Amino acid sequence: MFKNQSRRRFVISLTSLASSTFVLAACGEPTATTAVSSTATVAATKAVTSGAISGLAMAQSKDGWSYEGSTGIEKWGDLKPEYSVCKMGQNQSPIDIPDGAKALTEGLKLKYNPSPIKIENKGYTIELAYEKGSTLEISGKTFDLLQFHFHTPSEHKLSGKVAAMEMHLVHKAADGTLAVVGVLLEEGADNSFLAKFWDKIPAKVGEAEVEGKLNVMEALPPLASGFYTYGGSLTTPPCSEGVMWNLMKQPVSVSKAQVDKFLSIIGKNARPVQPLNGRTISSK
Repeated sequence: MFKNQSRRRFVISLTSLASSTFVLAACGEPTATTAVSSTATVAATKAVTSGAISGLAMAQSKDGWSYEGSTGIEKWGDLKPEYSVCKMGQNQSPIDIPDGAKALTEGLKLKYNPSPIKIENKGYTIELAYEKGSTLEISGKTFDLLQFHFHTPSEHKLSGKVAAMEMHLVHKAADGTLAVVGVLLEEGADNSFLAKFWDKIPAKVGEAEVEGKLNVMEALPPLASGFYTYGGSLTTPPCSEGVMWNLMKQPVSVSKAQVDKFLSIIGKNARPVQPLNGRTISSK
């Protein structure tokens, strides 16, 4: 996907990233919404850089933005007037969630049904559209599940710690409000939910059908483990604010091979954490 010269520069850049053990932590469009241990940081960095060995792709949107170069993250706010909130917004996502978050009094009520699945390579992520009828309820307000998609490495951090991947379940209410449930994936055992469709990911931009039905509830950790909630934004252009974020505390596993496959097709697609700007974060 790269020309030889630019590919060499990118791999060199990733090699430097690994040697300094620095990892960028960085939702998708609503189509169809304590210190870090060095060992954990190095492990997450390896999950990012390992794709360079087998051929790391470069995430690119058909709308003209990407995660690298002249249309990369730092340039989003200048690419189009409607993207200006990417650089001017005060409630942007993702964020680094610190310890000591205020206790939450209202839980998440999830009603996810099995759904036929269509998997799409959008160029900048892998997205799975969900059949209407599955919902999320927050404080009496109902949101319909539209789709879920993935980022690597994780976009959110917990007390500075980055995970190998992050899954976003995007929901939309009747009034247009968006709510996202985020799930962190740490490198470890093979993820049995992903294994049901991971080999169906289109190698190029386009769609593929997944046989049978899937229930995304299987991808979540136990709800009793708790979650963090805050007001934020989409993590891709146009970076619209007013998104209700709900990030699960407990991660689930994903194998190195599963991460590497995503990297080889999509590449890195994580926006760095954004300033809190005085926002309140609550946790269950």
